[in-house]
Amino acid sequence: MKKILTLFSAQESAYEKIKERTLLIAKTGSGKTIIALKKCTEIMASNPQAKILLFAPTNILVDQHSDTFKEYLENVYPVKATGTVDPTFENPGVYIITAAYTVVLLRKRLLDLRCISYIVYDQAHKAISQRAPYSLISKLYPGSALALTASPGSNNNLKTILRNLNLSTIVTAQTPFTHQKELNLVPLNQDPKVLKIVQMIREKVYNKFVLLIKALEIPMNMSPSYLINRYPLSSVSLKLRSHRVTNREYYIFLKYLFYIHYLLFQDIFTFSVYYEKNKELAPLSRTVFYLLQKYYKNKKFENIHNILKNLKEGADTSVLVFFENWDTCNSFRTHLVQGGQKEEDIALLAGKSKLKTKQRDLVLEQIRNGIKIILSTSVIEEGINIKSVDHVVFFKPISSKIRIIQREGRTARYRSGQISVLYYKNTSEQSIVAKSY
Repeated sequence: MKKILTLFSAQESAYEKIKERTLLIAKTGSGKTIIALKKCTEIMASNPQAKILLFAPTNILVDQHSDTFKEYLENVYPVKATGTVDPTFENPGVYIITAAYTVVLLRKRLLDLRCISYIVYDQAHKAISQRAPYSLISKLYPGSALALTASPGSNNNLKTILRNLNLSTIVTAQTPFTHQKELNLVPLNQDPKVLKIVQMIREKVYNKFVLLIKALEIPMNMSPSYLINRYPLSSVSLKLRSHRVTNREYYIFLKYLFYIHYLLFQDIFTFSVYYEKNKELAPLSRTVFYLLQKYYKNKKFENIHNILKNLKEGADTSVLVFFENWDTCNSFRTHLVQGGQKEEDIALLAGKSKLKTKQRDLVLEQIRNGIKIILSTSVIEEGINIKSVDHVVFFKPISSKIRIIQREGRTARYRSGQISVLYYKNTSEQSIVAKSY
């Protein structure tokens, strides 16, 4: 039996304001999908031959939207298109699809947007770039559309989204729920022995690449990601050559910086994996491995372990921990199991490069069934509806306002929740926390 589609007053108010090309901004968990669903049912009721496209950025969200539409739609079975079989778009109905796959279909000439009656763009902040799939599709589609987002970002980002998706109306929806979120910033002291080891490595690296550092005037503590963005090889190659520094030396220098970064901010296991993939780092490693095996303790692991000890009893409560790196995520799982945690109480979630679709579907089913501990990379940040999360933990602070909002939105959907951001004092992590939280 299909569910009856009912909107809360705040959702109904937003729905009534929707125009021909509208951006709907509403907090995570406030029912943006339900508002879009009602708009789709209205269009199908007035035009039974209508074809509607609902775009989602990931296959996980395609699956979730498909399940939601099946619960409510009468006489219309949503078509889920993820790339396994190319859809024909012959029949009327709702087609739920990733935007990236749609671009492929357009290039193959398997989709003509002129036959589409309406488009819904989920996670509309993905249109921040003119080259993004959403932006490319919008250029080819002049018809009616509804774009959804919880986090458009800055005013400049908002203007860019409106321009790239050719939207003319903004509707802001109030959340029908008032569940509290408690933000905890958790400063930690990195082990002094580990800091000494890192300093020793850094000094050796900078002595080894003194010509390169002088050529680019690189500060001592610059992160590898910032360095790549500020000094891309394409823009510094000539300058390096004038100082008799090869492109390969620059490449190896970056690897050394990642080596230091993983050691300082991730985990010894992540560091070990990176080392195994980069044998040119061997000259430093024998001493480092000896010292780390003797002294290393991950303060963040210990802190999260303490949070999990306080997890409420019962199948409807859980903790979600976000990791920036799959190897660190996997390492923490091992840490928990070795500490006595039951494997069946832990779910690991990552993108398709780490987990195949069937594996990921099984993990999502575990999560929906109320598993207690969820360890994930960024793949679960956007739009995933997890009813039972009481506590969201950031293993590492992130600077993107959009991603922060998305992560925080995983909790306090159905009751109050907590958010903990772990960071090491007197490091770049502390600077990120000061600017972004």
